[in-house]
Amino acid sequence: MERNALSIALVLTAALFSSCRQEHAAARTEPSGSAGESERALSVEVLELKPEPFTSYIESSGTTLPARESFLSLPVPGTIERILVERGQAVKKGQVLLRLDQSGFRLGVEQAKAALAAAKAGFGTLDTQMKRFDRLLANKAVPRADYDKVKAQYDAAAAQLAMAEVGLKQAEKALRDSELRAPYDGVITMILKEVGEYAPSMPPTMLMKIVDSSTLQVQTFLPEVEAPFVSVGDEAQVTVDSAGYTGTARVTFVSPRLEPGTHTFEVRFS
Repeated sequence: MERNALSIALVLTAALFSSCRQEHAAARTEPSGSAGESERALSVEVLELKPEPFTSYIESSGTTLPARESFLSLPVPGTIERILVERGQAVKKGQVLLRLDQSGFRLGVEQAKAALAAAKAGFGTLDTQMKRFDRLLANKAVPRADYDKVKAQYDAAAAQLAMAEVGLKQAEKALRDSELRAPYDGVITMILKEVGEYAPSMPPTMLMKIVDSSTLQVQTFLPEVEAPFVSVGDEAQVTVDSAGYTGTARVTFVSPRLEPGTHTFEVRFS
């Protein structure tokens, strides 16, 4: 990471100008010889001071972190029926990792379908009747009170049908939610439950841990004095001894917060 050399250049400039002023003052106070003696000529060399950029390095050890890691749970409760992966196994996004006992969820779907069928039948009957009463009312062949009664029954049947449709969607969602799927490509690093255990949803039960190590981040903590020299986008050279890897990375995060006690701040590279 490059540091700005401006402050150092200013210090050097001030020191050199001070030296020149002292030499010139000494020249003025030097006693002169006799009136006939020619004055001495002083040879003065003028140096032009220019700031020069330079590069210095901050060395630090750090920790490699995965791009993402997640503890996985299910939004519905149930008994674990099958665990379909093993620890250390690579998985793809959407792959089924674990399944609860689905018998109750399937029954819920069947009940919701039956309720929807009944609601459709009731609505169909009232829909036909409503159309007939619309014609009768147009011809003034039915009292308004009778029409309003049928209209209320029709509206209630329509609402019941809508509720039955929502109920089926909820039952189907609960069935889908009884399967734990990988949210992204990764590796299963922890399996926290066994087949036959009950997994409540409130509070959520952590079932597995997945890690996405397709890209790695490096986390390090630097002393407070280095803060002015580190910015997002700076380039760094990273060496991972365990993987035998050496390459370049860029700063993606610089914490504005100092760690209490150590007076260090977090920096991340990727």
